Amino acid sequence: MLLEGDLSPLLTAGLARRRHTLRALAALSKFLGMHEEFTELRKRYGIKWDKGCSSKLLIKRLTSGIEDNISEWINQAIKVLDDSQRILLRYLIFTGVRVEEACNTWSLIHRLGYGRLHEYYNEKLNALEHYRYPKLFLRGTKNLYVSFVTPELLEEILRGKRQRITWWILSSTLRKHNLPSRFSDIRELWATKMIRYLSQPEIDFLQGRISQSVFLKHYFNPSLLKDIRDRAIKGAYELLEEITMT
Repeated sequence: MLLEGDLSPLLTAGLARRRHTLRALAALSKFLGMHEEFTELRKRYGIKWDKGCSSKLLIKRLTSGIEDNISEWINQAIKVLDDSQRILLRYLIFTGVRVEEACNTWSLIHRLGYGRLHEYYNEKLNALEHYRYPKLFLRGTKNLYVSFVTPELLEEILRGKRQRITWWILSSTLRKHNLPSRFSDIRELWATKMIRYLSQPEIDFLQGRISQSVFLKHYFNPSLLKDIRDRAIKGAYELLEEITMT
């Protein structure tokens, strides 16, 4: 893997195997005088070191009650956000992307409008192709390539009165009503629920945790994307129903 510059097998490996393999590759790279190349390769694939806190993280997630808490927060947020902000919240729940990326998507859709939306939205795949706008969505280790969105949700966004929504606008609205910003918890909830329908590498792909080389090599394939789309949209609808957003 080190000599070929291909760490893709680690993306589907278990945590223990990934950790041991990384340690072995790190030692080998130092022996061969290739440690800088190994570090760059690891960053390119978005592979992080396991700090040995996996069990603590698992216990925290099992005992935190995040699902009940975030559902309650969402219902409170719905009451104080305006129509456009509620649609954006729905988009966040449906896609599991970062809030900054959702805001960029909102602004871009409104800027393109009906006339040029085809430059961004692939109707055959029901996919927003973020990779077509690298300055907005390809940001080092945060590379968002594709989000699957139904035509109905897309139409809701287009009908939204606000042309632009920012994280600051959302946070300010919530603060006025003594509500915290919990968009990262929505993202975590999405990933937790999607494990029923998607593999971990597929979740990482849709949440923007893979490198450009991995995207081109493993995911830039219409037939593969259609299968991921069907499962992702099914899971997203179920998540919306579970948190009473439909």
